[in-house]
Amino acid sequence: MSRVFVALVLSLVLVVCAWAQAIRPGDRLKLTVKEEPQLNKEYTVNKDGIILVEFLGAVEVAGLSPEDAAKKIAAQLEKDRILRVATVKAERVGDPVATPEEPATKAEEQPEPPPAKEPEAETPKGSVVADGEGVVAARVDHLAGLTLSAFLSQLTLKEGADLTSVRLVSEGRVRIVDTTRSDNPESDPVLEPGDQITVNLREPTPEARVTVLGGVANPGEIVLRGETTLQSAIEAAGGPRGSYVKDGITLQRLDRTELKLDPLGTGLATLLATGDIVTVEVAAPRMYVAVEGAVRQPGFFVASEGLTLTEAMGLAGGHVREAQLERVQIVSSEPGIKPRTVNIRDIEQGYRGDVLLKAGDRVVVPGSKKRNDRTWLYAAGAVVAWYIFLR
Repeated sequence: MSRVFVALVLSLVLVVCAWAQAIRPGDRLKLTVKEEPQLNKEYTVNKDGIILVEFLGAVEVAGLSPEDAAKKIAAQLEKDRILRVATVKAERVGDPVATPEEPATKAEEQPEPPPAKEPEAETPKGSVVADGEGVVAARVDHLAGLTLSAFLSQLTLKEGADLTSVRLVSEGRVRIVDTTRSDNPESDPVLEPGDQITVNLREPTPEARVTVLGGVANPGEIVLRGETTLQSAIEAAGGPRGSYVKDGITLQRLDRTELKLDPLGTGLATLLATGDIVTVEVAAPRMYVAVEGAVRQPGFFVASEGLTLTEAMGLAGGHVREAQLERVQIVSSEPGIKPRTVNIRDIEQGYRGDVLLKAGDRVVVPGSKKRNDRTWLYAAGAVVAWYIFLR
């Protein structure tokens, strides 16, 4: 029986302590907000158990302990995106202030005090308050018919101010307004005295760091902001150095997962993320060269980039027996470049490396002098025979 009695007494003590800690109308609370000094002031709980907190409006705290009230205010500041992180401390200060329903008990015993000065309102009637990370805090006198856009035009907005999500607190009601939509009348409401406007900064644009390798003009790591697609990454790397091939792009994710993508289909629309590695395969560019002179099949030939002199000779069917391989000329199509003379015998015997040709090059293989001398001999014999015939 004694144990039950002790338990009841302890329970009663706890209830009394909790009641003693509870906030009641007339109490004065001192708020300290580490991240927003403008909120650091004393607030009086009205007869309805409410305090008027700047930026938040009416907050009901009656029945809560100061610690619980601080937690509630911090949560509301974060929920309404006034502060990213709110560290709030609340403590009861001074004696309770008499409310209309609770007149002071000692009023009759003391001489009537001089009229108390009315505490300064957080938002003076007749003005509109602006605050937030995206604006220089200010109070603007309210004029009849003042609209939100006209109000914002009087402020000093910071770079990056987000005008698509302006927070408007009017008569305890919170609205998020997109002021950039001129086609919507609700984007430019008429303000009332005491309204509070909060303008925050835009969220930073996400960036992606990806590596693009293979057949691009400038392979390496690139940084892109905003939505990053495979196509935008390749363009940032200078674009492809040739034609795309089917399933010619390999995407390696940060977790080592590999994907084969088709740039000829929908592969270029693939979204990328930081750490992705893209390898681009392209078809070698086509080029035209001409081979003429002492070869079996002279003419123009289509080949891939990287064609060599001996490969071009092979495309022309190889040289004839009378070809002078020691004096093969490469004539460039680019102005100002002199013809080059190359000894193919040296290439065949390994004394020098093969020569890379460029698009538009012309390879001239001269014939044998003996063949030319024999031609003149035939011509001279024909003249002599014609002379003898005429006699």
